[in-house]
Amino acid sequence: QKSTAAAAGALVASNAVASQVEDRRTGSKVAKEYKTIKVERKGQVATITLDKVYSTGGDRMWSIGEVFDDLRVDDSVRVIVLTGEQDGVFGAPPFMFNPSTPELASIDNYAATEWKTTQGVFRAYEAMLAIEKPIVARMNGDAVAFNGGLLWACDIIVAREDAVYADHHLGFVRTPHLAIEDAREIAGDGGCLLPIYMTPTKAKECLMLAKPLTAKELAPMGIFNYAVPAEQL
Repeated sequence: QKSTAAAAGALVASNAVASQVEDRRTGSKVAKEYKTIKVERKGQVATITLDKVYSTGGDRMWSIGEVFDDLRVDDSVRVIVLTGEQDGVFGAPPFMFNPSTPELASIDNYAATEWKTTQGVFRAYEAMLAIEKPIVARMNGDAVAFNGGLLWACDIIVAREDAVYADHHLGFVRTPHLAIEDAREIAGDGGCLLPIYMTPTKAKECLMLAKPLTAKELAPMGIFNYAVPAEQL
């Protein structure tokens, strides 16, 4: 392993974060920006923090794929932690926090946005599942939709015991921090990975009923590694 680079604090500006990454050709450190996520290094650990608010259009998905690609070739990083910006919310759909966001004006815009979003989902999971470095999910709150699916691409899941996982695509989801009604499409955003962690029958129940499950329920089932009080996370 190369010597560890000095940790650089994340610089937040216009919902983009400048971070020092390794240039794959020269090995030198260069500044790079990622949308909707923050990256911070401390020793050999890189922590990726999901912004609470992010726009539609696949920016988060593509950014996650990009940052995991960058960290994969950065020899100064050996472990990656994934967490949320706000305690109580690991991650949720953007319309939860931007309810006034207008609908897309045309079918053409909708199709282009949906293409970018769905391809970004695949891109993020591919990068996370391919990386050789262990990913620890530090689930500091509720995780819904794509943000919940990210858990299944991590290697170890540690959560505060009251944190909720749910897939909202087929029903109404209510948690202490969120209320989501979007029953209009097939379950996605990581639903395909859920049977790796659950039996097919339990996975179907969870997805088809949009059933919220707490970390306190999931840890004894062996689906999460640990569920702990919030102050111990």
